[in-house]
Amino acid sequence: MLELGAGTGGLSRRVLHRHPAARVTVSDVEPGTVAALRAGPLGAHPRATVRRLDATAVDAPDLAFDVAVFAASLHHLPADAVRAVLREGTRVAGTLLLIDAWRSPLLCVPAVPLMFVTGGPAHVHDGLISLRKAYGAAALRELAATAGPEPLRLRMRFGLPGCLVAAVSAPG
Repeated sequence: MLELGAGTGGLSRRVLHRHPAARVTVSDVEPGTVAALRAGPLGAHPRATVRRLDATAVDAPDLAFDVAVFAASLHHLPADAVRAVLREGTRVAGTLLLIDAWRSPLLCVPAVPLMFVTGGPAHVHDGLISLRKAYGAAALRELAATAGPEPLRLRMRFGLPGCLVAAVSAPG
């Protein structure tokens, strides 16, 4: 598994803990984040490799991974960068799994009290901005259709608590 934009590497730690045969490459574009990952438990884990990688231009051969995961980061990127992530993720892995906020006006109102309770006013502010910037299903379909010479295959679903879960793969 390749975790793109890993941040603290929480997903990779859980995968390694729950799946004794799994091997992960944990990556982020930020040098400070990569240094922290290397200095932490993932840096010493025998089944983990920590690398500095840009999710929009992955330095890896075609189909080097079974799956690539890009979680909680898509809404930070402009459309052209999302297309590049889709293109690169499906190039280096059989499947690119996207997990991000689900853009829906219906989620914003009930999400506010939950965000306030879990993090206070600053969390509400950041959360509402993230929800506003999140890609909706129609936008993600359009980006997958225009990411390469042929449209990418995209399967989406709603995941709790208010997440867009999408599996993206190359056509064919």
